[in-house]
Amino acid sequence: MAGYKPRITLCRLHTGGKSIAELRERYKGQGLTYRELETVKKSLDLFDGVTLHLSQWEYDGGKDYHVLSWEKSVDAQMKEATYWAEQTNPFPRYLDNRPAFEADWEAGEYDPGCPFIFWPEDVEELAVIQEEQKEERKEEPADDGEAKEEVPPRWRQIKAKQARRKRRKKR
Repeated sequence: MAGYKPRITLCRLHTGGKSIAELRERYKGQGLTYRELETVKKSLDLFDGVTLHLSQWEYDGGKDYHVLSWEKSVDAQMKEATYWAEQTNPFPRYLDNRPAFEADWEAGEYDPGCPFIFWPEDVEELAVIQEEQKEERKEEPADDGEAKEEVPPRWRQIKAKQARRKRRKKR
């Protein structure tokens, strides 16, 4: 949506101290193995206490918090937590490959391939930086009573063309 700006908040994460059993319940149905739950736990323990900027977006109902940015002072902690989160990433580029991860991180080329999301119960909001903003769509002025011809979807145009060709062949 043009002109849309998400809600941005300064937050502190409270993600640590969860047991494997709690994590198994939280991620139920996602098919995570015990080893993967261990790496999730390690990652969440490392994210615990970090203060960073998180955003909330309209497309997911604004309930989850997405990582936006953080201060340079917590970069080392974010790097380590992110590496462990990468071990269960649904698009694993750095699975058991710390050298490649660190090289991309240091070069500023790291891309997780999907957003890092935190659940509301793990987030303490400290300050609202920006409220969500939606640009209202303006109504287009009428064309002096002339109705615009509606163009059918492409698949319908193709079907109509094929039907016309069949009718011509039958003649």
